[in-house]
Amino acid sequence: MTTPEPQSSSPQSPEPVSKDRVYRSPAGLAGGVLLLALALWLGIDAVVAGEGRTPWVALAALLFLVPLVAAYTVRPAVLSNDDRLRVRNPFRVITLPWGQVASFRSGYSNEVFTEAGDKYQLWSIPVS
Repeated sequence: MTTPEPQSSSPQSPEPVSKDRVYRSPAGLAGGVLLLALALWLGIDAVVAGEGRTPWVALAALLFLVPLVAAYTVRPAVLSNDDRLRVRNPFRVITLPWGQVASFRSGYSNEVFTEAGDKYQLWSIPVS
């Protein structure tokens, strides 16, 4: 009796053979974690010790700020392996096979260009 082979989640992008190497800014990551800790500390204090409308305003501010801080500081990363380059920016993920990558450029930000002429910014890698 044979068992069926597991199918990949997407027929167009099979799982890579090699492990991804992650590139991101340690300072950006540390800054984001510190901002999240500060926001949670002040927000929880305002909810617990606040009077009147203060707890509700603090909850609303936390609900607005925490996802944005996480998206712009903790989430961005560039992942690469032998097969592809994956750019994880705050609100989207771009997967580029190495055959489609034409060049990289560093100016005011780091950018990757494709053979088709598309340009994507690499949010997680700082320009020195």
